[in-house]
Amino acid sequence: MGSQKKWPVRLTVQDREELVRVTTTGVRGASMIMRARVLLALDTSVGEVDSKEVIAARLGVSGETLRLVAKRFAETGGDVHATIARKKRDLPPVPSPVTGEVEARLIEGPRVFRTGSGRSIHAVSRNSWNSACTSPGGR
Repeated sequence: MGSQKKWPVRLTVQDREELVRVTTTGVRGASMIMRARVLLALDTSVGEVDSKEVIAARLGVSGETLRLVAKRFAETGGDVHATIARKKRDLPPVPSPVTGEVEARLIEGPRVFRTGSGRSIHAVSRNSWNSACTSPGGR
């Protein structure tokens, strides 16, 4: 009952209808449906709620999941959609190794020419040829 006292979930009639619709119709992610079911189970506007252990067992989630969903509902100011939707990251986990220069070379692709005999000749830029020739592993 800790999360129900610390972060009570009180839904409006419209919010309840929307959450029921999320759980019963359409195609949505399993996590979104699970969070909607948790909010419906924790809703105190329809009367007394079961204990945390009973709700967790009925929904097949942990008590920690109940606490986190109730906490997020309180943190979003009672916004049901923000609670059940996936959070957006502020930054990617690792900066992208693809820079503008690398992307331009990838888009450009290799230059391939066909000879009269059907052989392919791959054109190499002068800079990459010079660095290949002067490097220890080069020709």
